[in-house]
Amino acid sequence: MKTLLSLLISMTLLNASATGYDPVTISGNSAQIVILNGSSVTNAVTGSQSIGQQNLASNIGGVEISGESVQIVAAYGSIIRNEVEGSDSYASQNFSSNVGAVSIGGSLQVTALLGSYAYNSAAGHQTYAVQNVASNNACMVCVNGRCGFTR
Repeated sequence: MKTLLSLLISMTLLNASATGYDPVTISGNSAQIVILNGSSVTNAVTGSQSIGQQNLASNIGGVEISGESVQIVAAYGSIIRNEVEGSDSYASQNFSSNVGAVSIGGSLQVTALLGSYAYNSAAGHQTYAVQNVASNNACMVCVNGRCGFTR
């Protein structure tokens, strides 16, 4: 049973660039599953104009799924961390989420964290941190209430 719980399957669709996004099309159903047990997922970026992205079972950018989408992140006793430090930097952390121009025929989004904590931080002049958990967000980068798909 522990071996099964330690299984990590991550089919993360990350297709964004500094000038926008390229569409990803899946004709049919999509399943994105991440299972963690006693594990730690970290992401730390340091430097000016840095972008730190951490995506677990998430769709980001221009994604079109014609069928059903299942996005599941399950963690037990895990620490999940995303951190960026530097001026004009951006930290983005997404669990079983859809961010950007995402079109899905139907969706089930589940994030279960037991005995765990999720940490997302941005430090420095004009830095931003965005965290999405089992959610939908039309903004690739939401800064001061402004929404845009480019950085």
